[in-house]
Amino acid sequence: MIRGRRAVFLLALAFLIRLAWADNLVPPGPPGSDEAHMKSLNQVEPRAAIEALPYAITHSGAYYLTASLTGVSGSNGVSIACSDVRLDLNRFALVGVSGSQNGIDIADGLANVTIQNGVLRNWGWLGVSASNVTDSLLLSVIVQTNGFGADASGAFLGDTWLVEECLFLDNAKNGLNVKSHGTIRDTKVLRSGWNGILAMNDCRIIGCSSSYNQKSGIVALDHCMIQDCLVSQNVLNGIEVGWYCRVIGNNCANNAQSGTEGAGVQIDFHGNRIENNTVALNKYGIASLGVSTKNLVIRNNAISNTETNYYLLGDDRVGQILIYDAMPAEFTNANPWANFSF
Repeated sequence: MIRGRRAVFLLALAFLIRLAWADNLVPPGPPGSDEAHMKSLNQVEPRAAIEALPYAITHSGAYYLTASLTGVSGSNGVSIACSDVRLDLNRFALVGVSGSQNGIDIADGLANVTIQNGVLRNWGWLGVSASNVTDSLLLSVIVQTNGFGADASGAFLGDTWLVEECLFLDNAKNGLNVKSHGTIRDTKVLRSGWNGILAMNDCRIIGCSSSYNQKSGIVALDHCMIQDCLVSQNVLNGIEVGWYCRVIGNNCANNAQSGTEGAGVQIDFHGNRIENNTVALNKYGIASLGVSTKNLVIRNNAISNTETNYYLLGDDRVGQILIYDAMPAEFTNANPWANFSF
């Protein structure tokens, strides 16, 4: 009898536990009814939509395009008047019209601006005007067919910019201008009306290509490093440097072929290190102007350049130049610093 009562008691207890557990599985209401558990997109990542041009950004924060937008004559596309701004083009385009000004115009003295992921095309002046803006980013942007005003380029950027994985096409003057302490990485420039890339002081240009420009592919003024770049089919020089630059491991081909003076690598002034470059099918392989001195030129390969003297060098510190006119030939010299001429 006692066992029977215990069995009934345990069975009832199990039923009550199961019933309570089942009640806990019942949702309090339909999904989304409890606002305490839901956040809007702006709460997760606060951003403001840009839906028409011209548009002025006057507060720090994040902004994005909702569609490709067309500018108006006599105006910039997007004007930025404050620091600490991120503009996501969201894979859309800002498109200029005849008489338009800059695609993106950033006021002087600002910093910490990011422009990313989209297209700036057909603006009358510059795609990006930011010549006195510092500490900023240009990432994965196509800058195309801009610049029909004075001194206009695809983009003109100030000090300490990072430009990465961008494409500059068919801009009227320079493809990309950067001032000092910038880094340009994995970026391509084609068919600029002037130079492809123009960098001023203390810049790093790494893994870029610059071709079919009407002046030089890459011009770097002072204390810059150019490494692992491809420059080809430029009307003047492939790479042109001023003072105390390092030009290492680049491929410079088919530059200065139209009767103009120029070279795969041209040295304008003093104290540069030109090392381990391949210079082929240019007018001159590596050349220095008469005023340049104390440049170290070592371990380069000059192949099939059109002038007999592939290395046109003045008062420079040049490694031994080994010349082989007949092919095949054996390189028997053990000098690790020698330059070769094929």
